[in-house]
Amino acid sequence: MSKPPKTAVAFRAALEAAGLSQMAASRALELGPRTVRSYALGEREAPLVVMLALAYLAEHPDQRRLLVDDPALVPAAIEELLRWETPVMGVVRVAVQDTEIAGCPIHEGDMVMVMLSSVNTDEADLPDAEVVRFDRESNRHLAFGGGVHRCLGSHLARLELRVAMREWHRRIPEYAVAEGHTLAYTSGIRSIDHFPMTFPTS
Repeated sequence: MSKPPKTAVAFRAALEAAGLSQMAASRALELGPRTVRSYALGEREAPLVVMLALAYLAEHPDQRRLLVDDPALVPAAIEELLRWETPVMGVVRVAVQDTEIAGCPIHEGDMVMVMLSSVNTDEADLPDAEVVRFDRESNRHLAFGGGVHRCLGSHLARLELRVAMREWHRRIPEYAVAEGHTLAYTSGIRSIDHFPMTFPTS
């Protein structure tokens, strides 16, 4: 019996580490390369979220100190920073039937831009949506999309983000944006063009 490819072994290990049972992980592999590619999409946005999260925390030292003093807050902080710093700000969809949203008619076949970043800061759903809080008991953000379009890599991305945030703040608790530099954010896929960072070396 031939051994499974190394990539399949690594992928199964990642699935199981993210919380899937061995049976579920094996089933995901049976679904073929498309599933593997879809699940791996979580890795594309995860580095962006790390960068965006570090930028936010660099400019908000009081909240950064919360994570340094209490690493148990990291999972909730990740969810809140995903909500606030949504990396994929909008997705395009095609209407499958005539409808109307907030008085705006939409016809079958129309292309619609769904602004996930706007949904995540909707005060009708979250009264204090413009406040970043790491103590939210419920955080129904759509940073990973939703429904049948939900990112299959979201569980792996969350795992990566939690490890990255815990380890970074364990090793580098103090950091800041370089003096005199203003961060510039890109449109579309949210990222930062240039992020010079300073931190103690002693």
